[in-house]
Amino acid sequence: MQLYLFTVESAYPFGAQLQVLPRVPLSGLVERAPNLLGPQPGDGLELRLPDGQLKHATIGSFGIEAWHRDGGFVTTSNPVDPVFTLNIAGDMQSADVPAGTEIWLAEARYQGAG
Repeated sequence: MQLYLFTVESAYPFGAQLQVLPRVPLSGLVERAPNLLGPQPGDGLELRLPDGQLKHATIGSFGIEAWHRDGGFVTTSNPVDPVFTLNIAGDMQSADVPAGTEIWLAEARYQGAG
């Protein structure tokens, strides 16, 4: 079953991946998709471009941005309502994922699903 994640506002290179914004509030994702198992690197994405094109991509990472510093972790995310950042794997450029592109999880998996 497909699951709508968000509509792209911007995208930019992030190392060997493409980072897309906005970030996804965890609370909103849980509200829309209770029991969703967190999307993982390698999971498929469907990119629905504003011009009607359909592209397929793969999650490089999807999670809370955090850095190890001074024996602990630091994040810019609010710990009370954290946000997830999506990085798309592969050879994609910012122009490949223009603003207005809808990002869908190709095969959402749910806890307890048979």
